[in-house]
Amino acid sequence: MTRLLTLLVVLSFLGPLPAAAQVDDPWVGNGVIDHPSEVLYGACSPDVVGALELTTCRFPLLEPGDLAPDWGIVAVVGGPFFDDTYARSECVVEDDELVCPDLLGGWQEGTQGVWLDLDVERPRATVEVDRTNDGVLGFVSWFGRPPVAFVGAPRTFEVFRSFLLAADDEATLLLRREGSDEVVEEVPALGAGEEDGVAVVVFPGAGRWTVTPCLVDPAGGCAREGFRQVVQVVEPVVEPLFPGHNLAGAERIDLLFVGSGWHGDLDGFVETARALLSFDGAPVALGLEGIAGEGEDPVDLAWGPFAIDPLRGQQDRFNLWYLPVGVSARAFHISPTIDLGIDLSALGLGTDVAVVILSRDLAFSSIRATAEWPSFRSEEPTDIPPIDEIRFGSTTMPYRFDGYLPADTFSHEIGHLLFGLADEYPQFGGDFPTIGYPNCAPSTAAASDWWGDLIGEVDPMYEVWKAAEQAAGTWPGEFPSEANFTTDVVQGGCFGGESVAAYRPTLGGLMNEESPVFGSVNRRRVEEVLALWSGRATFDPSLHGGLVEGVCDSDEVAGGVRVVCTGTADARLDPPEVIGIAIAGEDAACAWIPRDGEDEVVCEGITLQLGETPTAAFVVGATEIELGTVGIPTTTTTTIVTTQPPTTTMPVAAPGQEEPGLPQGVLIGALGLLGAAGLLLGLQALGARRQGEA
Repeated sequence: MTRLLTLLVVLSFLGPLPAAAQVDDPWVGNGVIDHPSEVLYGACSPDVVGALELTTCRFPLLEPGDLAPDWGIVAVVGGPFFDDTYARSECVVEDDELVCPDLLGGWQEGTQGVWLDLDVERPRATVEVDRTNDGVLGFVSWFGRPPVAFVGAPRTFEVFRSFLLAADDEATLLLRREGSDEVVEEVPALGAGEEDGVAVVVFPGAGRWTVTPCLVDPAGGCAREGFRQVVQVVEPVVEPLFPGHNLAGAERIDLLFVGSGWHGDLDGFVETARALLSFDGAPVALGLEGIAGEGEDPVDLAWGPFAIDPLRGQQDRFNLWYLPVGVSARAFHISPTIDLGIDLSALGLGTDVAVVILSRDLAFSSIRATAEWPSFRSEEPTDIPPIDEIRFGSTTMPYRFDGYLPADTFSHEIGHLLFGLADEYPQFGGDFPTIGYPNCAPSTAAASDWWGDLIGEVDPMYEVWKAAEQAAGTWPGEFPSEANFTTDVVQGGCFGGESVAAYRPTLGGLMNEESPVFGSVNRRRVEEVLALWSGRATFDPSLHGGLVEGVCDSDEVAGGVRVVCTGTADARLDPPEVIGIAIAGEDAACAWIPRDGEDEVVCEGITLQLGETPTAAFVVGATEIELGTVGIPTTTTTTIVTTQPPTTTMPVAAPGQEEPGLPQGVLIGALGLLGAAGLLLGLQALGARRQGEA
């Protein structure tokens, strides 16, 4: 009887079923799910959820084989409020069903409808939202849907006592694989008398896991379980965005790209991340349907950060990575100013990591691009701290399906994320501007103090931008005036109204209407921050052995053969304190000489007996970098023998290591016999470079 009453209530709540057969509409039967009749009523599992528990809803298709439209289909629990981006779920087609995963249970208790944006007149399924019977533990700072943890790395969960627990009740967390009843581990979470606590969980494998609070009974069992929380667990592995570019151990900013809503299209995600950067230093030419193809006349230029001075030419101050698995958009949100966000230490990228979230998830795609401030951002002029004290946050970049590449917007968000630059554009009805050094001053006096020495200057990037747009024919009509980019004291904007007490340096620019010109004031700040990172690494044979290569030449001398070894080293490396050469138990000193393109390593000669076939190696500290076998002639005929470095087999690059399978240096040919004079010149040149960099 109870089941029958429940069914009647649900049916009355859902309203009449659509009569698909009676629909006479050109949108029906076209192979695309774009009409309400094409999706039938469905069900959700679990069908009873807590306020923070996730459910997945499935809806049969009227016509199996229909595809979701390019603009997507989203679902929400509790009402057709599709502007509530955090609550929405993007639906995908699986076989003959429309599947809407990870729907967030509504905040209102009781029977709630699940709505599709195909039809705002009736819900298509129901779930029961229970806000009282989950009373074991609550979670603090629960971000992402679902949040992310790394395999084998500690994941901290802050918890608090439910009001339904007695003061001396104890609680634990139960770990299970999603969809399984088997408890893999039980983790202490809250002791008797504690109102809040911290549970440290280490997930043993990748995949989706559930974390469920458990009220511990006196016998050590579980008297009551709370609602489950789903966690996505991924391997702590990142990949280089541009193979061969990253340099292990270097003073660089680590920029990590994370994808959300790409549905397995890893190549599309990586290609988009590369394009957004303008890594080659040039803007991206756009056609009518995305990036312009060969021979296609561009209709617009998209300016990524490395196409805009002073970031252009500074690619070596960055290591660029991507996460090879998709995650939920908010899972990698980081705000260092309030110490909030995911712990990335398991990735081994150091502390100076900035995260770029490229989201095609319809649950988040309608939100504007956002970015968090770096830790050094201030409302007053302050010194930038040392790099080991700087923390970066994350930026979220919605990326849609229309082919437009929002590289200019990305560059604007980088201005926030890496350099602490404030928005300079006016906000309608904004009475509270954002004040902050260096570009949004609270008064004319402060503006004069902050950038008075730059008044009248124009960022040279203005002319670069103008010339490129005019050459490409992508700027019809009159080009923006230079006056818009001339440094002055301009009232208004800074995310406030036009007449508020805020003052910015220019009328236009990247931090205003996203023109690819930082402006002299902002450009100076960018240069100050970038100068903290050299982009270089001191040579470490455990990290950079493949970036130093050499050859050995031999020539007959009295009583044997004289062998001289030379080599090349990646110019991004600073030399070690001492480097030598070892052959057949003999050793000699080497000099590391800076050159254009590649540095040169030149070693003193070593005399060996005829007929030996020893191995040559560069020596740095206790580490040898093998060059190969030196074949010494057995006759008195003068011979020149060149060693070839052995083929090196390396594993897939782990965080902080150079990528495998790439040319790590160029093997040079015979450079001739170089003696003490060459060494002296090399040491002099090395000392001069070190003085210049001090």
